[in-house]
Amino acid sequence: SLSSSKEFQSYRGSIELGLLMVRKRLWMREQAVVDMKDERTCAELLTAADRCRAAAQARGDDPAQVEALYQRRVQAIGQLSSRARCSRASSAFPDGVVCRLSHRIMIDPVCTPQGQTYERSAVEKHIAEKGPHDPFRQNDRVTKESLVPNLSLKKFIDD
Repeated sequence: SLSSSKEFQSYRGSIELGLLMVRKRLWMREQAVVDMKDERTCAELLTAADRCRAAAQARGDDPAQVEALYQRRVQAIGQLSSRARCSRASSAFPDGVVCRLSHRIMIDPVCTPQGQTYERSAVEKHIAEKGPHDPFRQNDRVTKESLVPNLSLKKFIDD
C-alpha cells in the first residue's frame, strides 16, 4: 500500500519535521514574550515598593521599620518571580515531545499504524499488559511489529 512505502514514509517524515520545527519556533517566541512580561511585572512591583518606602520616609516613619518592610517586599517579589519561572519550566516542553502514555519526554518515539506517537517502552508495555490495541483508541489494533520509529520527532527532541 502507498502508506507503507518508503517514499511515502520519507515524505511524511519531512512534513512532520517541518511542522515540528515551526511549532518549536513558535513556542520559543511565546516563551520569550512571557519572560518579557514577567520581567516588566517584576520591575513594576519593585518600583511600587520603592514608592511605598519613599512615602513612608516622607511621613517620617521609623527608618528601621521602613527599611525592614521594604526588604520583605523585595524578597516577596523575588520569590514570586522565582515561582513563576519554576512553574513555567515544569511545563516548558512543546506539545508532542511528552508521551501521553508515560507522561515523560520521549526518548524513542514510535508511530502506530493510525499515526499516534508514543514512547516505545510505554506502548510496548501497554501491549504486553493490556493487549494489542491503542492505549487511547480501543478499536485500533497495534502490535510491536507495527510500530514505526518517528525519526522526525526524535530529531526534533534531540535538537
